[in-house]
Amino acid sequence: MAKPKDAEEQRPHECAQISLPAWADFPDIELYMDQVLSLMARYLGAGQDDEKPLTASMVNNYVKIGLVPAPAKKRYVREHLAYLLFVCMLKPVMPLASIQSMLDRELAELSVEEFYEKFRTAANDAADKARTARDGDESPALRAALRARAERDVAVALYAPSDSAVAAKAK
Repeated sequence: MAKPKDAEEQRPHECAQISLPAWADFPDIELYMDQVLSLMARYLGAGQDDEKPLTASMVNNYVKIGLVPAPAKKRYVREHLAYLLFVCMLKPVMPLASIQSMLDRELAELSVEEFYEKFRTAANDAADKARTARDGDESPALRAALRARAERDVAVALYAPSDSAVAAKAK
C-alpha cells in the first residue's frame, strides 16, 4: 500500500531535525543518570517506534569499554554529554572501534569542548544539507541511502583503528 504523499514529504524533514546544542548550552551542573538520559532524548529525539536513543545500560557499557570517561560519584558533566552525543550520533554508521580511534586522534590535538564544537557544526551542517538535498529529487530516499553508505565507508576508512591500537586493546 502506497504511503500518502504528505507523509513522504514530511519524513525527510523530521529525520533531519536534530540540532545539537552549543557547549555553553549544556547544563553547567553535575547530573545523575536519569537526567542525562532525559537530555539525550531531548537532543537526539526518539528513534524508530519511539525507542530511546540511549539507555543506562548503554552508558554503563560505553564507560566500561573506555569509550566514555567514568563519572565522578555517579555524576555526569558537560564532557560526558559531549562524549555520549559523539557515540550516539556515530554508532549507527561507524563501528565503536572507529569511533574510539576518531576520539583518540581528535582529542590528542583538541580539548573536548573544541572537538565538540567542531563536531556540532559538522553535524548541524549535515542535517541542513539533508533537509535541502531532496528538493527536486525524484528518488530522495535512494540517493540519501547511497550517499550515507558511501560517506560511512569513507569515515570508517579514515578512522580505522591502527593494528597497534587493536593489539593494545586486546591485552
